[in-house]
Amino acid sequence: MKLTIIGKGGHGAAPHQTSDATIIAAVLINKLNRKGIKVKQIESGSAFNIISGNAVLEIDSDSIDVKLITALQQYYACQIKIDNN
Repeated sequence: MKLTIIGKGGHGAAPHQTSDATIIAAVLINKLNRKGIKVKQIESGSAFNIISGNAVLEIDSDSIDVKLITALQQYYACQIKIDNN
């Protein structure tokens, strides 16, 4: 399963104006690991001094807790897209 986190990227000098997809991915990974779901791959950002607006996670599961996704989206003002392919 693939999860795409869409936050709001920006310049490293203004982190207060962003919703860092890498941080959101780290929080999500921690919560998934507590449920026994392993992350196979993560990709997020590649530019120096730029806060990534997107992160993609591949997880080793066929289902995910929708309440967890909804809570993260509301708290971090982001979107999390779920692709079961």
